[in-house]
Amino acid sequence: MAALGINLGYVLIQIASFTILFLALKGWLYQPILDTLEARKERIQKGLEDARAAEEARAKADEEKKKILDAARNEAAKVRGEATGQAQEQANAIVSKANEDAKAIIEKARGEAKEERSAILAETRDQITSVAVAAAEKILQATLSESRRDSLVAKAKSLPGGEAKVTSAKELSKDEKKALESGLGKKVSYDVDESLLGGLIIRVDDQVVDGSVRSEMDELITKLS
Repeated sequence: MAALGINLGYVLIQIASFTILFLALKGWLYQPILDTLEARKERIQKGLEDARAAEEARAKADEEKKKILDAARNEAAKVRGEATGQAQEQANAIVSKANEDAKAIIEKARGEAKEERSAILAETRDQITSVAVAAAEKILQATLSESRRDSLVAKAKSLPGGEAKVTSAKELSKDEKKALESGLGKKVSYDVDESLLGGLIIRVDDQVVDGSVRSEMDELITKLS
């Protein structure tokens, strides 16, 4: 493994770290969120069912109105027009009351659905933020460690080419440069890019060994997305 430029110990540590991170994400975030979403989904479904019930009540009220109007028309043939007017008023009152009840139920269901959605988004956002912060701290610790730097040097050392370019988030000290040059066994030029946030990028010709915090954070964001 060493002849291939692979640090077996580091690989095992990375596998263990990602396994722990995966289990932590699954236990702390994904399952609780799924449980919360399922509970919210059931409540929202109930609200929608109530809304459908209101629509059915409204339809029944329309049917009732039709029945009353038909009865009024039949009665009009036997009694004076005043009876028809009274029946119409009664029908309108029933429909009006049914419409008001249906509207109240629908508005209530919509309000509850909106509140549930807002609560789900707020809870999900807080949980994702907590996990992301913990994961970011772990990435920073791993990326800025001396063992990580040595691992990057070991990978870059095996790349063919006569000169290496090292880019860091801040100016390296003389001792750090000396350690890099000694480890790489190549001529080294240096550059600073604060957007890396931390860690190193080592380029040998067109080949790159990226151990920057920025790349680790981008990978974390992709996984969380």
